[in-house]
Amino acid sequence: MLKASKKSFFIVFAYAPVYAILKLLTSLISATAKTLSILFLQKLLDEAEFLQEEHSVVMVITYCMGMLLALIVAALCDGYWSSCFKIGIERQLNERLVPQILDKYMRIDYTYYENSQFYDTLMRMSKKPEERILNLYFTVMAAVRQIFTIFGIMCVFIQADILVAISFAALFAPLVYLNFKTADMMNEIYNEQSEQQRKLLYLEELMMQRNSLLELRVFRGAGYLLKKWHVLAKAVLSQRIKVKVKAHHYYLLGNLLIILWLIMILIILCRNVLAGSLSLSVFAVLLTSISTALDEEDALYMSLQQIRWQAQIVSQYDIFMTLSEREQNGKEIDVMRPVIEFENVSFSYPGHEKMILNNISFQIQYGEHIALVGANGAGKSTIMKLLCRLYRPVSGRILINGVDIWEMSENTFQKIFSVVFQDYCKYSLTLRENVALGNLERIADDIAINKALWAAKADHIARPDELLGKLGDNGRELSGGQWQRVAIARAFFADNPFVILDEPTAALDPIAESAMYENILNVLKERSCIFCSHRLASARLADRVLVIADGKLVEDGSHEELMRQKRYYAKMYEMQSAWYTQEAGGWVHEKPN
Repeated sequence: MLKASKKSFFIVFAYAPVYAILKLLTSLISATAKTLSILFLQKLLDEAEFLQEEHSVVMVITYCMGMLLALIVAALCDGYWSSCFKIGIERQLNERLVPQILDKYMRIDYTYYENSQFYDTLMRMSKKPEERILNLYFTVMAAVRQIFTIFGIMCVFIQADILVAISFAALFAPLVYLNFKTADMMNEIYNEQSEQQRKLLYLEELMMQRNSLLELRVFRGAGYLLKKWHVLAKAVLSQRIKVKVKAHHYYLLGNLLIILWLIMILIILCRNVLAGSLSLSVFAVLLTSISTALDEEDALYMSLQQIRWQAQIVSQYDIFMTLSEREQNGKEIDVMRPVIEFENVSFSYPGHEKMILNNISFQIQYGEHIALVGANGAGKSTIMKLLCRLYRPVSGRILINGVDIWEMSENTFQKIFSVVFQDYCKYSLTLRENVALGNLERIADDIAINKALWAAKADHIARPDELLGKLGDNGRELSGGQWQRVAIARAFFADNPFVILDEPTAALDPIAESAMYENILNVLKERSCIFCSHRLASARLADRVLVIADGKLVEDGSHEELMRQKRYYAKMYEMQSAWYTQEAGGWVHEKPN
């Protein structure tokens, strides 16, 4: 906890040094002012006995003014000034820390998304970590103020009755221990339930998102998921209640210690007053001081619990910022006419022993159009991900113009590929921005924008500067097939020499898909292309077909060559063709006998 508290100091001081210093000073001034108000009260009561004397009247007025000023300063430090400095710190964290976190997301190794432990870290860092770090810092500042206030009151205790000071210090230590004990118990249960919490959030999202909610209503599955959510939520809540009840016992024990201490102190102070060794003014000040000290101790108790809980975000921040990143430096090579080569490539996903790809080798010459086909799970999409440098091969190399892709600079690599994945993004931006994300330097080039839209058969979808999606009031919602066309237009607009299409036309019907691929390959006459498709009619348009089965390259040739060989590809093609006959210029479903 202490380490996390120090780290929150360093983070806030690094990004908002002036406001952070001012906030620290106001915390110390507030603590000092509260102590001074008690001291002024004591002096005021001492002088009250001599009000008939002119000098005493002046001193009473002076002590009254001093106490009032101290209380005003404390109130301003805890209220107005604290709020002003919080706004300043929050603004500077948003301006400086948030961009750093977002930039880190862009640079971390993609394989972390396959690791559940690190995925939890990534998810926590995606939920406004700057606010949580700021809250931790302000909680630490509150604890600092409370500790200094208690320390100041301890000085009052020592001045009035050292036994009160010693006994309060003896009480304070076990109270802090009990506080840490309860906070650790709560932290432990929340950490243990992180996976269950993810499942709860997932079920909640399913019942709130538009697409899943529509399907759940049609199939009447919402009730089943709601019941599943209730069972899981009940289990999570039951565990937390058990821990909270146990933690509450520690809290009650702390309160019992306070009550016993108060009884003991009141007996001692009353005895001293009756014996004449303690004046009524000091007695009154001690009672006020004890009340203030216990209030501050209770506030400190809550602050320390919050720090113990909030400290996790700093730990997650440290883990996140030290995650390994993609290599930024590397070789700069000529990528105008890339030749791709897979050289004995094998791969398994992190944490899994099964080899998805097994010793695959092939070459793609510049200008070739390659169709990658195979059954589901054969390894087609994995090849695409490896080619995009999302994962490293377990063995073997992927070469571009003879250079390992992992030895290239990020700048060089990004100039080679345009990509459209199965799970393409739907950006709630204008159509122009959706397309121009492929090459933002040309966002104002209307001719290039319209050319890319025409090539993807998306020129009729909307006006270039029309907002897409439902984020804005006037946004135009598109169908799945239309969003796919926009994603393909984005890949065209990038104008890179090699285009990767990982089943980008899955939402289109067979006729539209074949027409789309024919259009794509005509547009890409001067560029290389590799595409995946489950519908083998589209593979006929490619120069070569690579057939993947069980993680191996089993066939390589043109459509005509593979059909003549009558092996794996030919059987797949004939099985699909049996479901379709070409009539009247269109594809018609034909029932099997």
